[in-house]
Amino acid sequence: MSLLPTRPYRIEDIGPIYSIILGSPASGQISEEYRQQAVQLCAAVFISFTVSRAEGFFRGQREDSLVFQIATREPDKVTYLAAQLANAFCQDGVGVLRPFSHDPTPMIYSRVIPIKQSLTG
Repeated sequence: MSLLPTRPYRIEDIGPIYSIILGSPASGQISEEYRQQAVQLCAAVFISFTVSRAEGFFRGQREDSLVFQIATREPDKVTYLAAQLANAFCQDGVGVLRPFSHDPTPMIYSRVIPIKQSLTG
């Protein structure tokens, strides 16, 4: 009987990953103030997320975009945030990438967490 080696980490499944894509104002560019306001709205709903600047195209026009990536098991909060962002920035709509159904098996966000080794061990 062989024993499996002890891994120096553990896996913590957080939940499916959602992306919210927020386009820029009519200028096509996102200012630092615009980004900060969007980040504050997201931080009011989620305590952990990633935000990245991106280049997008909407109806043939280039525009700066912000992409918020959020791992959560609360999809209604994602929809709520997307609606808040659309309203706050006068957008016709805000893009949301999400699992196709309530079964999040196509994608899930996990974290690899190192297990601290004892100095005496």
